[in-house]
Formats: sequence, C-alpha cells, structure tokens
Amino acid sequence: MGAYVTRRVLLLIPTVVGAVTLLFVLFFVMPGDPAQLIAGGGDRAVPESVRDQIKARYGLDRPIPEQYVAYWGRVATGDLGESFSSREPVTEIIARTAPASARLAFWAVVVEALVGISVGVYSAVRKYSFLDTFVTVGTAAMGAVPVFVLGYLLQQAFGVFPATQGWSFRLPVQGIGPNEWVLGVFPASFEQFTYLLLPAVVLASVSTAVVARMTRATMLEVEKADFLRTARAKGLRRRTVVVRHGVRNALIPVVTLIGVDIGALVGSAILTETVFNWPGMGSKLAEATAGRDLPVMLGLTLVIILVYAVTSLLVDLSYSWFDPRVRLGEEPA
Repeated sequence: MGAYVTRRVLLLIPTVVGAVTLLFVLFFVMPGDPAQLIAGGGDRAVPESVRDQIKARYGLDRPIPEQYVAYWGRVATGDLGESFSSREPVTEIIARTAPASARLAFWAVVVEALVGISVGVYSAVRKYSFLDTFVTVGTAAMGAVPVFVLGYLLQQAFGVFPATQGWSFRLPVQGIGPNEWVLGVFPASFEQFTYLLLPAVVLASVSTAVVARMTRATMLEVEKADFLRTARAKGLRRRTVVVRHGVRNALIPVVTLIGVDIGALVGSAILTETVFNWPGMGSKLAEATAGRDLPVMLGLTLVIILVYAVTSLLVDLSYSWFDPRVRLGEEPA
C-alpha cells in the first residue's frame, strides 16, 4: 500500500508540471501584447513607456525560460504571485473563491448520488418497463446536453413559472458572505438555498445521468450472481434481497465514480459558475483567461489539479475498504 501511494504521489509531479508548462506556452503564443491588456488599453493605444514599466514590474521583459524557472522558484516558497489586473495576491483569490466552488461541488455530488443511484436502482428493478425505457432515454439525452445550455434553459423556464417568482437562481455579483452558511456548506437561509439549488442541479446533470446508467448496469449484473439467487431461495423479502444484497454489491464501482467526480466537478464548474454568476474558482478562471491574467490562471489550475489528484488517490485507496478482495499495489500470489 505504501509503495502504491508513493507512486501515485510521484506521478502527480509530471501532471502538474505538464499543465503549468502548457499554460505558459499558450500564454506567450497567443496574439496580442500582455502589457496592453494589463494596462487596460484594449484597442486604445498605450504609450510604449507604460508598457515597458508593466513588463519590468511583472518580469515579462525577461526570456520565457527565465520566467518559467522563476515561477517555479516562487511556487516552491508558497508564493503564487499577484494578479496582473487587480494586483491581489493569488493566494488570497484562491482563499476567497475555493470555498464557493467546494460548496457547489458538494451539493452537486449530493444531487448526483441521491438522484442517480435511486433512479438507477429503480430502473433496474423495473427493467424493460416503460419507466426503465424513459430513464434510459432521459439519461442519454441529459448526458448529451451541454451544461451551459441546460443552465440558460432552466433559468428561462423557471423564470416564467408563477411558483418560482420569489426564487433567484442567479447569485448577486457581490456573492454571499461566509456567515450565511452552516458548517461551511449548508445554506443558512431560504434565500441562499434558492441561489444554490439550480446551479447544483445543472452542474450534476451529466454526472447524474452517468451514475444512473452505471447503477442500472451493475444492478442487472449483480442480479445474475449466485449469492442473490441463494438469498431469494432462502425466502427473503424482495426489498431485503435488493437493498441488503443487491445494492451493496452493485455500488462499489458507482461509489468510485462519485468519488472521482468530487474532484472533477471543482474543475468542470467553469461554465456553470459563469452562467449563474457563482463566485468560485471556475468563474474566476474564465475571467482570468479572458484577461490573460497568467498568475491567476496558473494558481487556480494548480489547485484544481491537486484537488482532482488527491480525491482520485483517496478513491483508489478506498477500493480495499469497499471490496476486501482488492489489494492495491500488491502482486497476486
């Protein structure tokens, strides 16, 4: 087990370095002068002296390899630099936006687990029925619709329903303060719940469809197992056979998928956060990319990669807990 964890941690290093290197290269090959954007000039002419001062301040006048090495030197000391546009330290930006992304991802996973597993189990139990067909077609359609399209459509749809006129599915620009959350993730007011519900549903839409289809497939596979036939032969009630014996064994790959999604949803929330004006890392990363704010881009990317890698590692380690037959990192006898 220790050797397996060590290998996974070491594999994280080239992943992070590769992602940062790619962003560095793309930043400098994109058309346009970064100093012009930092100066807020847009199409307006900015004096050459001003651009030179900006380049000198942020080290953009040095060769790219030198800037690359200097960046990793700062990262090694915990300094992720400061934003080109706001001059705010990147660590402060991360500290402000990461909790919002974590809350949204948490509730998206809750929706994904509750709805996806319930629908998948019920569809498997009622296989080949009208409901099963409806779930199969519905999950396929849900997985094909881009989240930003679904977000805009649901905003428009719920905006015209009289029952939802008192709801607001778009967060104000200033966001919601930390005191309006219980234990950091639970909405402390109905108003906050109205802001949270639709973004969480939209972010979880594709993953929920995948979980439902996987749960159905694994349940149908488990139904053929000998231990389930034995449970039926003992005269156990159908609910006991399905829940105690069927679902518990069918959920091993599903729980793995949900665990990986915890990290993936943090990084994939860019479009959802932008549509609903959610003040998380995703929307901030989109804003930084549009403004070519390199330090913010790199800092947020590092955090997203680390979150995804750590959650993936924890899920892999949980294999042996869910299924004692699995021994990670050990050679078969």
